[in-house]
Amino acid sequence: MTVAHAIMAADRLYPNTFTEEEKIGWLKKMDEKIISSLFSLYTDSEKQTLPDYTETSVSLLIESPYDLLYLYELECRMAYWSRDTETYNHAAVLYRNLYETYEREYHRTHRPKGAPRFVF
Repeated sequence: MTVAHAIMAADRLYPNTFTEEEKIGWLKKMDEKIISSLFSLYTDSEKQTLPDYTETSVSLLIESPYDLLYLYELECRMAYWSRDTETYNHAAVLYRNLYETYEREYHRTHRPKGAPRFVF
């Protein structure tokens, strides 16, 4: 999913008055968090640096089918700042469940730093 696609989809699903720059900043913060709390723990992760978010055609770090995380993140942020508690709670639950699923899959398929290699 690209930055532009995430913003367009979120705007279509949750009409709002937030600027594109605010949404880009939220997407960037999300990817920074994912790099520092998940990707940085693995030696085989090729995703250690942030892309240039000013270029809206750049792809975000998480691929399909987990890229819905970006839509839930944007919806959470917009609902929070709009004081829409019901929408915020709903999006937060969806985000948390999908992130935990993604995190488990990432842990299962990548080698952590400092883990010994299995040798016969």
